Amino acid sequence: RTNPFAALKMAPVGLGLFLHKRLPLKPNRIKDMGELKAILNEAKALGGAK
Repeated sequence: RTNPFAALKMAPVGLGLFLHKRLPLKPNRIKDMGELKAILNEAKALGGAK
């Protein structure tokens, strides 16, 4: 199970990235969803993604 308090350990890293404009508040949109789906389907076919 995931420990939600473990995220607090990463807070200084996230804040530092945000302050140096390396981590946006709003994530960038994926430009070519078809290409991403093809990659994920191939990974699933190879048994890499479950």
